[in-house]
Amino acid sequence: MTKDHGVWTADDCALVLIDYQKEMFEVIRSETSADLVEMHVRLLAKTAKAFDVPIVLTTVAPPSEAA
Repeated sequence: MTKDHGVWTADDCALVLIDYQKEMFEVIRSETSADLVEMHVRLLAKTAKAFDVPIVLTTVAPPSEAA
């Protein structure tokens, strides 16, 4: 963070996508379609990559698949 203006730089940030799975974002209970959510995530990831911002992708596997 720059001390002059309190503005974050790419070095101070990371894009974190938590439990990003098709099955998870298809059940979003809102007027936003799964396709629109996917498009926004893709745009965020491309922007993060353009600014060299680290991208962290996590997922939670069901216990039967966690071997």
